[in-house]
Amino acid sequence: MPFAVAVPVLRRFPGWVLGGWLAAAWALLPGYAPAQQRPDAAYYTLQNKHFGLTVRVPQAWRPVALGQGDRVFVLRVPQHRGSPTGYVSCRVSVWTVGLQELARRYRQQHPGNKTAWPRLLKLEQKPLDPEQVGLEQAEAAPGMLVTLWEHRTEEGTPHFEKRIELPQGELLFRFRLQSDEAHFFAYEPEFEELVGSVRFGLPKLDLRRDAQGRWHHRRFGFSLAVPQRWQVVPGPHAGQLFLAVGPRGGAVRDRLSVMAAPKRGLDLDQLARRLPQLISRQDQGAEVEVARIRQGDRPALEVVIRTRRDGVAVVIVQRQVPGERFHFQLTLTCRAETFRQHRRELMEALASFRDEAGDP
Repeated sequence: MPFAVAVPVLRRFPGWVLGGWLAAAWALLPGYAPAQQRPDAAYYTLQNKHFGLTVRVPQAWRPVALGQGDRVFVLRVPQHRGSPTGYVSCRVSVWTVGLQELARRYRQQHPGNKTAWPRLLKLEQKPLDPEQVGLEQAEAAPGMLVTLWEHRTEEGTPHFEKRIELPQGELLFRFRLQSDEAHFFAYEPEFEELVGSVRFGLPKLDLRRDAQGRWHHRRFGFSLAVPQRWQVVPGPHAGQLFLAVGPRGGAVRDRLSVMAAPKRGLDLDQLARRLPQLISRQDQGAEVEVARIRQGDRPALEVVIRTRRDGVAVVIVQRQVPGERFHFQLTLTCRAETFRQHRRELMEALASFRDEAGDP
C-alpha cells in the first residue's frame, strides 16, 4: 500500500509529493486541448493529447478536474441540492489483470448480499468497437467490462454507479457515472453515449527512440534503455515522465518509471539514515536496504524494498539521482520471481539512466 509518510528534508520542496515509497512527483499536467464547440451546441469535445483520447461531452456536464493524478477527467453533473454524488469521471491505470479475473473478483467481493453496500446489480462483458479503439485492439482485447452498483448513504438514501472499464493498449480506462436515484436512469444513456464517443489516437509523448533502442525525453533531458519485451506507455499519473511495463501476468505488473522535481537541496546522507525507519514504520514486514551508489558520474541513493502487494512478493528498487537541472527518481517495481530471473537485465536498465543535460 502507498505510504503517507512525510520526509522532512522534502517538505520545503514545492511540487514534491509522496506516492509509494518517496515518490517525488513533478506536477506535470497532460496536455488538454481547449474544449472545441461542436456544430451541435448541446455538446463539446475534450481532447487529452497525452493519452491520445478525445471524448464528446454533454454541455451541462462541466469539467471540475482535468489530468490530475490518475484522473483523465472529472465532470460535474446536475443533481438535487445536497446530493453527495453527481459525477462522471475517467481514471486510468496500467492494465494488470484480465477482465475475466476482474469480473471474478467483483463477484467474489460483492456476492449480491442485500445488506452489504455497495451492491453489485449487474455485470457483463461486451466486445470492443473497432471504430473506437482500432481493429487490431478490438480483435486482441477481450472486450470491456460493464457493471452497475447500488450504494446507500448513512441515512439509507440510494444512489447508483455505472462503470465501464475499457482496455486500450497497456492501459485500462475506467469510466464511471455516479448519480442520485432521481437522475441516474436519465443520465445512463448519455453516459453510454459519452463512452461510445471516445476515440483513441496516437499519444503525444515527449520521447524519441534512437537507433540503439534508448529512449530520450526531450523536455527533461534524460535517457535510458528498457528490458526486452517491455512496452513504453503514457504514464497514468501526471508526475510520471516515463513509464515502461513488462508483459502482463499475475496481480502485479512489472514497471519502470521516472519522475522529477526542480533541483534544490537534497541531502542523500540524511535520506539514507532516515528512510529505513520511515519505511519499516509503515510496513513492518518490509525488508529495506539502503546504499550510496554512482549513477554514471553522479552520486545517488538506492533503496531496495522487499515486501508483498496483493499477496504477491515484490521487489522495489528506487534511486534518487540529483541532476543538472532536476532531481530524478527512478522506480523499478516487479514481482520477486521476475527480479530473481532477470536481475541483471533489470539492474542494467536502471544503470542506463543518464541526465543528458549534465552527463558527458
